[in-house]
Amino acid sequence: MQAQQLSRVMYASWRIQRKGQLTRSGALSQAWQMFKNADLLLPFLYTKYSKRNSPNKEPSPNLSIF
Repeated sequence: MQAQQLSRVMYASWRIQRKGQLTRSGALSQAWQMFKNADLLLPFLYTKYSKRNSPNKEPSPNLSIF
């Protein structure tokens, strides 16, 4: 991975660790899984948290984590 992607994973893991009562390794593994499965995770979260009557209920192909 590139240095910028690794720094994003580290930043996300720090945020996960602060929000939950997780160890450093647990937060890092969650952040790593989130970035590796972003193509599946983002459309799922987009449709889950969209309003029911929203015209843009279908996720666009250019979603990204950051």
